Amino acid sequence: GSPSENNWYLFNGDFVDRGRKGCEIISTLMAFKILYPNAVFLNRGNHEARAQNAWMGFEEELLSKYGRKQDSVRMLPTDKHASLKLYTLCQSMFDSLPLCALIQKRVFVCHGGLFRNKVSLNHLRKINRKREPPLEGYSMEDKIYEDLLWSDPRPTSTYPRPLEERRASDRGAGCEFGYRVTDQFCAHNQVALVVRSHECVPEGFEVLHHGRLITIFSAS
Repeated sequence: GSPSENNWYLFNGDFVDRGRKGCEIISTLMAFKILYPNAVFLNRGNHEARAQNAWMGFEEELLSKYGRKQDSVRMLPTDKHASLKLYTLCQSMFDSLPLCALIQKRVFVCHGGLFRNKVSLNHLRKINRKREPPLEGYSMEDKIYEDLLWSDPRPTSTYPRPLEERRASDRGAGCEFGYRVTDQFCAHNQVALVVRSHECVPEGFEVLHHGRLITIFSAS
């Protein structure tokens, strides 16, 4: 059903760059967030980023829908470059989104996945998140930020190559991690389950790592 005060939702990233209705989708989510601020929550995905939007579709979509000329769309009579202003506002909103969520202290939710290093929830609470997501950063904070948005569990039905620990990702960002990493993260942080998105899965969801991790991708 629709979000309400009694029907809570956590949307887990990639609101744009997923077809021709990104503007409408993010507008709808923002309206729900304004209407039900304590019942609708949004995590940032790897596509809520300038670097991705510039070539994956959202920037082009927004500028084509709201106009490229100075006078094509105005929020106020004095506005100029209103479509660019709207795009900038979207990016500022993306920068403000949380990177992960903890449900009832037992379910950890992020868009991408787990980490190249041993990470605690306290590490995550201290991240300077209100910025463009880093890629190929050198600091531990930058690597954690990147992993939250880009990492993938393995093996899966689509990528069956075995893995227990970690290896470099074929994406060129984040890492691939096996069941031992999930088990260690859950034990270290006293959580029971990891929920993530980021990858299209045939049935819309896939249970992995002996039931400790679930991929949910509603656009499947």
